[in-house]
Amino acid sequence: MASTKAVVATLTTKCANKTSVACVVNGTTEVDVPLSSSSSSFYVPNGVEYIEYFPSQPTTMSVSTNEMTTFDTVTLPESLQSINLDINDYDVFNVDAPTFIVLKNASVYTDRIIRPTAACTGTKQTFNGTPFPPSKFSKPTSALVHTACVVAPVAATT
Repeated sequence: MASTKAVVATLTTKCANKTSVACVVNGTTEVDVPLSSSSSSFYVPNGVEYIEYFPSQPTTMSVSTNEMTTFDTVTLPESLQSINLDINDYDVFNVDAPTFIVLKNASVYTDRIIRPTAACTGTKQTFNGTPFPPSKFSKPTSALVHTACVVAPVAATT
């Protein structure tokens, strides 16, 4: 099933490997991300503009340093407890209601404030980020308050 996402222009994709646990898209390139069924972490090491679909039961997800620009009505699994969105500047951050609940309940790490675009067609709702702990390389950070555009799911067409 093809899906359309707004990136820089309209881009229609169809991930090749439907048995893969995830598919990420970078420009016109699609990358299937295989994980073992016992894996609870979802880490995308490559540059990515958006994620087509996610594994079903990860507890952690990291798409940090990927230069991801679009987070558009992807449903996050309820199992997520920790999400690292660090070093991504989102032009679009649209979520459905179940994903917003995941964002509110999970530890969301990012160094940039997430704000929806002015073209938000849903309701703007806030969620709290999680401060980064101190390390030998950095001081602790403050928790950021983020805003998502919560949109109604698109009805399936027949």
